[in-house]
Amino acid sequence: MDLSPKEQVMKIINDVSQKFRDSLRGNLDSQNTELIGGARINFTFNSHFTNFINNIDPLTAINDDQIRAMLYNSSGSSSVILFSHSAFEQLAKLSIQMLKPHSIKLVSIVFGELVRITNTIITSNSVMRFPALNEMISTSLIKLFKEHSEQTHKLVEAFLDWNVSYISTKHPDFIKWNEVLTKELELQNYETTKSEKIDFYKDMERKLTLESIPNILKIKGKMSYQESVEIGIIKSMVVSYFEIIKKIVIDQVPKAIMYGLVFKSSDKIQERLFLDIYDKKDLELIIVESSEISEKRNKLHTTLKALKQAYDLVCSL
Repeated sequence: MDLSPKEQVMKIINDVSQKFRDSLRGNLDSQNTELIGGARINFTFNSHFTNFINNIDPLTAINDDQIRAMLYNSSGSSSVILFSHSAFEQLAKLSIQMLKPHSIKLVSIVFGELVRITNTIITSNSVMRFPALNEMISTSLIKLFKEHSEQTHKLVEAFLDWNVSYISTKHPDFIKWNEVLTKELELQNYETTKSEKIDFYKDMERKLTLESIPNILKIKGKMSYQESVEIGIIKSMVVSYFEIIKKIVIDQVPKAIMYGLVFKSSDKIQERLFLDIYDKKDLELIIVESSEISEKRNKLHTTLKALKQAYDLVCSL
């Protein structure tokens, strides 16, 4: 029985929506050796993204000289016995910010996977028959994905900003003070090494009168034993805190993307297609087969008619 344009569009919309959900859930009858649908998204989260984040070195962007200067600057005009908490916070925030661009990029990667799933579905025979409808479905769904992608982008960005803005050293997995101190002292072999006195004016011509300090002032000379210990301690603390946030990011960012982009998009596909396509007045123009499909149909009809005539002729003998 021939379906009316509205019935045909409704059938295709329901079919596309169901196939999209099936693709995400893995309800596919595929003999391919390659990953498809939701399995690609799962791989993206648990292998591609996880391995990349695990290989990030939190100390890549900072060196000992930068830490040394930061320790002095964070003390201000005071001569502190041990480095201030603000020095650790600054370095911890720098390391966490390294995770932000990659987490945001993950949203774009998953967006691309949703588009890939859509393209696979609309290139099936049931939809390819109608080029105009095919194009409308593709445009409608990509627009839907973009809307949720932008929202998820903001969510992931905010999530990283939360972790950068507030550094909590009360986390149970954060390295304990006695552990880091013992570790660093062992590393230094308990040897008090004599070093050159810090000289901001090293290599400058000696003057007999006191002059103004240079416009650009940098620490020169070998590090003292205390400086070496402090830098070692603060680096251990930064690495420890980074490991905590890294695990949170690996766990929470994919969840945010699944909720904000994948699941929300999947739940809205049928509704969006009905709003964008089903209620249009010119459905007759949308449900028009391509000339190639129409030509094949006519040839098959002619062949079928000829076979029927031949069959009737044989039966009459």
